[in-house]
Amino acid sequence: MIGFPAWYYFNYFQWSRHPSPNDRLTYVGKVDPAQLERFKRESLRKFVIPALYQLDRIKEMRKKTGYGTASYPELQQECREIRHALLAIMEDARTRRIPKRSKKRYHELLFSLVDAYDSLNLLEESLNQQDSESRLRDYQESIKTWKRSRKRLELVKEDFLTTERFAHSGDNL
Repeated sequence: MIGFPAWYYFNYFQWSRHPSPNDRLTYVGKVDPAQLERFKRESLRKFVIPALYQLDRIKEMRKKTGYGTASYPELQQECREIRHALLAIMEDARTRRIPKRSKKRYHELLFSLVDAYDSLNLLEESLNQQDSESRLRDYQESIKTWKRSRKRLELVKEDFLTTERFAHSGDNL
């Protein structure tokens, strides 16, 4: 009698919760310093810099809209392109093997991508609002999530740019 309710409870909550960006990631325990540096450089090149570029595109879109006051003809296409780019970065980032030493910053990277995606959605949603109060509220929330995403990405970039002192010496971690 206990089996079915327990099975239903666990399966229901497994299906109904929102997936986190750091669910089902693959972590690597032992990594030598050279591999760690290569991982950081590749992550910076493949994920951080392209994500910062997409954030800059969102900022340019914000300027083109007159800071959230009016839409423009290419808005839908640009939103679609940025969403596609952010999702591609996220999917590629989730398939990597992550050294446990970089786990915290890598999670910051993934959550900054989610924030960038949310910022874009809020910007687009603010332009679709009819009354100015809700438009302004959504626009300000878009700016807030954009800044949070930018801050997280800058922290990750700074961390990934710093080299470990062990990487160039023959010492072990």
